[in-house]
Amino acid sequence: MTKHTQTAALEPSPSPNAEGDVSLRDVLGFQLVAASLVTNAMFEEAAGKPLGMSRVDYAVLMLIRESPGLSGSSLAQTLAVTPPYIAGRLASLQSRGLITRSASKVDRRAQVLKLTAAGMRLCETATSRLVIAERAISQRLSPGETLMLREMLLKIASM
Repeated sequence: MTKHTQTAALEPSPSPNAEGDVSLRDVLGFQLVAASLVTNAMFEEAAGKPLGMSRVDYAVLMLIRESPGLSGSSLAQTLAVTPPYIAGRLASLQSRGLITRSASKVDRRAQVLKLTAAGMRLCETATSRLVIAERAISQRLSPGETLMLREMLLKIASM
């Protein structure tokens, strides 16, 4: 299947159709999945493969960067994954020298997470690469549409 054929398959017919049935154009979840196929491939090409990181690793590192001292349980909640899954990701990131984990002074059971200098550099490199790669998406939208899209995605993500 060529890229054009794949794209055409994701473009739903105008809604509603002649029989009044709902089309894929009416299903927001489908539209988000279709868009994520593009952004996931873009992530892999720009940052994932070249930097040896997954989208989850990137999200974890960026969340720690934005909230130094974040706990693993808070991170799991934010990403809607299980604490054991996050514990595995954190162990991997720590073994790569990207984060540090230390006991919380407030709650000794909790771990405080911080980026190392190497973790900070990886975040900066990945983000720079992603911003450049995302320009291809942004070029299809006006500056106003780009701003509206970001605001709408933030609203959906905060539900």
